[in-house]
Amino acid sequence: MDKIQLLIQDSKSLSSTSAKTFEEFTESKELLAHSLNKKFFEKYNAEKLVGKGNVGMMKNNHHNHLDFMGSLFFRYSPETFVKTVIWVYKTYKAHGFSEKYWPALLSLFIEVYQQELSPETAKEIIPFYEWLQKHHKTFHNLTTE
Repeated sequence: MDKIQLLIQDSKSLSSTSAKTFEEFTESKELLAHSLNKKFFEKYNAEKLVGKGNVGMMKNNHHNHLDFMGSLFFRYSPETFVKTVIWVYKTYKAHGFSEKYWPALLSLFIEVYQQELSPETAKEIIPFYEWLQKHHKTFHNLTTE
């Protein structure tokens, strides 16, 4: 089994969220994006992590990420999840995003979810981010091979 198939197999430990979680997440996306971007700029030198002139692209990525994850929370597909993450890594790395951007971003998403969402919703969503953190190196390596 190749690395991508192993990731897909491992990601089957995740599943769609409850309707209540999906609804709260969907209703909170603008707040989540705002909070995430604010924290990102407070904690990190954005240009250092995403490359000169890519801050707008980064903010757009954060919004797109929330939309994509919302669709997964509604109807989870391990194959779509893994293949999209690989595409995202390749695409943004080609634009100059640093390998260090992803761990920083994933940690901030977890922090924002814990602060902005109900404990029940955060508990259902955070495993996706922990899974991504766990496999960051694999995704990075797949996009540099």
